[in-house]
Amino acid sequence: MSIILGFLLFLLLWVICICPRLPKRDMPMPAKTMFAHRGLGNPDYPENSLSAFENAVNHGFGIELDIQMTRDGRLVVFHDANLARMCGVNRILEDLTWDELSEYTLLSSHERIPLFADVLACVHGRVPLIVEIKTCKRIQFLCESADSLLQQYIGHYTVESFDPRAMYWFRVHRPDIIRGQLCYGLKGEKYKKSLMNCLLASLLQDALSRPDFIAFDCDTESVPFRIVKTLFHPWIVAWTVQTEERCTQLREQYDFQIFEGFVPDTKE
Repeated sequence: MSIILGFLLFLLLWVICICPRLPKRDMPMPAKTMFAHRGLGNPDYPENSLSAFENAVNHGFGIELDIQMTRDGRLVVFHDANLARMCGVNRILEDLTWDELSEYTLLSSHERIPLFADVLACVHGRVPLIVEIKTCKRIQFLCESADSLLQQYIGHYTVESFDPRAMYWFRVHRPDIIRGQLCYGLKGEKYKKSLMNCLLASLLQDALSRPDFIAFDCDTESVPFRIVKTLFHPWIVAWTVQTEERCTQLREQYDFQIFEGFVPDTKE
């Protein structure tokens, strides 16, 4: 009997931990909005570039983008910690100053890594944004700097992160901002079975972030995800949808979708 009671207590504590923010708040964008992953990129418009963001705006899609901080405290829009994939040099973004970083171009284009302020000026409220805050050593400073810029932005936006410390910062300092917790399951070879990944799959980080929405890898749906979705009905964002067929399949299951590699027929 004690084993059963212990298990039930553990289950209750886990459910309390994975609970999102309650009561559920309205999202600052129409339901079923489609978000272009790192902008609407193609061979001419590299991901997370001003041209990719302008392309997304011209097609009427929302934009998901990533922000990081240079060594001298400038906020830039870039996904990877290392410049190797996008710029062809084996250097860590956090270790570079803005002047050093601005020397490099994205892939074979003439585009350079943009400042977050320049991206906000480019989009100028024309479409909603999902701003992903990348994990880093100075996560509090990154959140403070991002919030300082976003407070001056005229358009609709939300913030999200894999790092629950970032969402906890917004929970404490800017509780009015809609925030989201990124997470995934542990299926497939692309995920390393690390302790951090297990925590992200378990949704225990929700105890810190208390998110308004959960952004989940649409290809690795898990038991914890299904439980939190069934019990609490938070807003759900699917990432990253890569075909029109998959987009159609997920339309009724998810409130919003982040897509890449194709241009959806339906812009809702």
